[in-house]
This record gives sequence, C-alpha cells and structure tokens, in this order.
Amino acid sequence: MGEFDDDDNEGPEHEAARLRAEVVAADTRWLASSEQGRRVLYRLLERVGVFRTSFGTDGATEFREGMRNVGLMLLDDLRQHAPEQIAPLLTEGMTK
Repeated sequence: MGEFDDDDNEGPEHEAARLRAEVVAADTRWLASSEQGRRVLYRLLERVGVFRTSFGTDGATEFREGMRNVGLMLLDDLRQHAPEQIAPLLTEGMTK
C-alpha cells in the first residue's frame, strides 16, 4: 500500500503529511513569485551544478552528483507548484 492509499487517508500522520505538502507548495510559489526569489533559486541551481555535468576525472563525481540531485529536487518542486515561473527563472538567471 502506498503512502496515500484510501485506507490510509485518516489519522494524524496523514493530516500532518498533507499539511507539510501544502506548506512546501505555498513556500515554493511564494519564493518563485518575485524576481528576487527567482535570482536566489537560480544561484542555488547554478551552485549545485544543475546546469553542468557532474562527471570528472578527479574522483568527485559522486559528490557533485549528490549536490546536483538537491538542485533537481528543487526544480521538481518548482515544476509541481510553480511551473509558470520556470521560464522566467531561467531567462532572468541567464541574462543577469
């Protein structure tokens, strides 16, 4: 059974998970709704290597891939909760 199956739709654990998901959605929309927030998001995505390859010959590929994965999770939050802000985020980030 999955985390949100019909049999599990009751109880304090389900309510707490639902409230956490609502907070993540609201926070993501809030952060991405302003130019300043999109600049912060773009800088984070750049720093964790979302826009470059993780592969290297220096033995740090796994470390860089782990950092990149954090950025991909952030992008997924944006995709789910503020998809209309992804294009402005990328456009503004690349032009500043």
